[in-house]
Amino acid sequence: MHQQKEARVLLSGGQSALVSPVVYRRSSGLHGSSNSHIDIRVPDQEAWNKQGQRCCRSAAEIAGTASEHRSQTVTFCLYTAIVRWTCFEWPQSAVFDALHKRRLAWWPVTAMGSHQPKPTSAGGRIEPIVAIAPKRLLGPMNKNQEIFSHRETGPNLSVQRSSGAEVFPYWSFTKTVVAICALKIVELGKLDLDEHLADHDFSLRQLLNHTAGLPDYYSLPGYRKAVANDEEPWPAEHLFNATMAQGSLFTPGEGWAYSNLGYMLARDLIEDVAGSSFSNLVSEMICDPLGLDSIELATARKHLSRVHWDGAKRYHPGWVYHGCLTGTAADAARLLHALFTGRLLNAVTLEQMLIRHPLGGAIEGRPWTKCGYASGLMSGRCGRVGRTVGHSGGGPFSVNAVYHFPDLKEPVTVASFSDGRNEGVAEFAAVECAGQN
Repeated sequence: MHQQKEARVLLSGGQSALVSPVVYRRSSGLHGSSNSHIDIRVPDQEAWNKQGQRCCRSAAEIAGTASEHRSQTVTFCLYTAIVRWTCFEWPQSAVFDALHKRRLAWWPVTAMGSHQPKPTSAGGRIEPIVAIAPKRLLGPMNKNQEIFSHRETGPNLSVQRSSGAEVFPYWSFTKTVVAICALKIVELGKLDLDEHLADHDFSLRQLLNHTAGLPDYYSLPGYRKAVANDEEPWPAEHLFNATMAQGSLFTPGEGWAYSNLGYMLARDLIEDVAGSSFSNLVSEMICDPLGLDSIELATARKHLSRVHWDGAKRYHPGWVYHGCLTGTAADAARLLHALFTGRLLNAVTLEQMLIRHPLGGAIEGRPWTKCGYASGLMSGRCGRVGRTVGHSGGGPFSVNAVYHFPDLKEPVTVASFSDGRNEGVAEFAAVECAGQN
């Protein structure tokens, strides 16, 4: 007999949705056939305003009750809903913090959709009970919302200069660039994609495709609070230790979880092996050969002074520990188009980069109809435009979507940038731009 309890939980930014993001389940077949479930449901905004604090306390009590049933043969599975389309954000809730204190196993439903973890060494068996797709929580695009898009087609890159054009943060599109630099070093024979890294039980490939089992630093309440308060970034060692104190999420290669920390390690690795800074590697390996004169690595507040959005004035790019490139929409599109037209990696290496980890189907409120992640590339399908490969990104004040569409009659690469926090706005704009004749 199933025993279910309900609680209402506030998610990040005061937003909420009618979903069932948390499910605890005793793995069947271990001690008879009995299962126990606890579903934590999220109400609409009006319901939260009326009874939010009481519900949040109830959620914490339920999490505490659930933890009492934890044993060597029981594993709990946490599914979360994405509330703001920003950097694959996590919920801010009493239940979330309670789960981390009790070190229960958890996996996120990320901006790429839900996925089904494989068995872990934590004991028991992880069994997804529901497949949850995030809702469109921020509503339709504001009529005054700006969107800047650039479209590249054909075998040659456009040659217009970037001088005077709007500059934007690239956010997580920087991960694509980290991956390109890493793979170019692999081509030089200085790194191996699949060998375990020194002092670690995961490989470079597993860092790049988020299968290393590393937690994400955005799950730290202290990190979120510090960013919201516009504080100075923490030392990288402090961030690493605080994040890893949560423990690994799964055995490398036996699950998938988006980890900004993993890309911080990937950046550190390529800098150590190459004996050069990430900024220099980007210039030497990508920007200088392609003539992308607008792209720069932002490492201080002053480096965001040229960014188009006013929100950049209250943000330190050092909070993006794998690095935050800035540049024009045109140069972002040219960079990705160059990757897919053979200007950055040889055919064998590009084929390795495109090996994808499937993550599920459609995401409501976004154009994805099939989702996956390759090495530094979100890789899936978006309806009529077919295969869609690139990366979305988002921060506190803006979002972007930079994608290649290889299935169109003439393959197209599009970079779209917008203000706000809904990555779906930029993604829909990129898909629409790609589908234009």
